[in-house]
Amino acid sequence: MTKHLKYIFAMIAVGVFVQPALSQNNYFSPDNLLKFANYLYYDEDYLRAAGEYKRYLLTTNDYTNADTISYRIVRSLRLGGDLDGAIVSAFPYLYPYPLRQLSEKIQFESGLAYFKQGNYWYSLNVIDNFMASEVKKELHTYNLIVANHLRMRHWNKALEISNQSLTKARNSDNPDSYSFLLHLLTQEAAKLPYKQKWKAGFLSVAVPGSGKFYTGEYTDCFVSLLLTGVSAWQSWRGFDRNGSSSKSGWVYGTLGSGFYLSGIYGSMVSVKRYNIRLELRIFEQLEEYVDDEFRDFDEFP
Repeated sequence: MTKHLKYIFAMIAVGVFVQPALSQNNYFSPDNLLKFANYLYYDEDYLRAAGEYKRYLLTTNDYTNADTISYRIVRSLRLGGDLDGAIVSAFPYLYPYPLRQLSEKIQFESGLAYFKQGNYWYSLNVIDNFMASEVKKELHTYNLIVANHLRMRHWNKALEISNQSLTKARNSDNPDSYSFLLHLLTQEAAKLPYKQKWKAGFLSVAVPGSGKFYTGEYTDCFVSLLLTGVSAWQSWRGFDRNGSSSKSGWVYGTLGSGFYLSGIYGSMVSVKRYNIRLELRIFEQLEEYVDDEFRDFDEFP
């Protein structure tokens, strides 16, 4: 019994002396929540940072920095990979209000999230929403528009806007190297050496397999030529020996015709594969550009 009383008195003593210390250092106060959220943010633990920023907004009575925190929430969700969450969090800022100084930046983050989702038309729509106002057109905004048009395969439109961005970058006191890199990529995209299906088909009609040679599929070209040629030769031998009643002649003739026609069709399909490979190279470089350009383009202290 005496032993239990000692434990009870010890717990009371701890409560008496520790409670005032805890009250002086309230770890769940708005200020401490904000400090912890900032720590997570700069440590690139973005999803947890977004959660702490939200808790801060729920507990604070000071809303003077609410727009900055809202911007951080949207940006953290995007960088953390929660693109749907970033878009939903940006909804209240889709239309600028006089007291919301960061509306344009939040909308831009929403446009980036749509881009990363592959919703390029929505990304352009969000950008047009705030660029239609008297907001200064920044280089990163131009560049995101160019990136969207590239992903939509609007090569000439992308090049037109990229030229404007390049002119702005050259006249800027703080030129953006990414604008120059994006312009080079846009020029390359506008001059992609696409192959033509009709040309591949015509070549395969003239010489079996040559359509695939045209697209760089040399092994398939050789196989198509070999199969069609061997079948045609065996068919000719059969008809030469037994006339029109030759079973082997008809069998190999049918096979040869199938290889010949499939070679024509296959050469046109190979053109599609070739063109897709060209575009994928552009898109892969573009993804690297977007990840580098827009990761830290606008930081707050």
